[in-house]
Amino acid sequence: MDLPKVLIVEDWPDNQEMIKQKLEEATCGNIVVLQALDIITAKILFRDNPDIKAIIMDYLMPMRSDDPSRMDNTADLIREFRKRFGFTGPIIATSGEEDNRKIQLKAGCDHEAEKRQASKKVIEILNLR
Repeated sequence: MDLPKVLIVEDWPDNQEMIKQKLEEATCGNIVVLQALDIITAKILFRDNPDIKAIIMDYLMPMRSDDPSRMDNTADLIREFRKRFGFTGPIIATSGEEDNRKIQLKAGCDHEAEKRQASKKVIEILNLR
């Protein structure tokens, strides 16, 4: 049985670990969690894992983790996943700011959640109980 894969695009390691831990606890470890601290890594992980089922997406991310001074919003990345790669699975906007989540929704996210609720949203959407 192939385990569902979830990509977390989040530049704060503590937030990544919190979301990952909640996903693993809720699914008894029956999930694969991929983590990207920057936009380039997110693209590589997405390209190399065409079976990703859901994406949890922060709003503001560095292009590269070794250069955190250049921050970009992820609207272009969301559009790229949708249009260029044809991703049809759920993308959950997780910015701490409601206005930023609205921008993400317009760019192609299907759902929004506060970071602490992101794992719960993925479990609900993918029916992983």
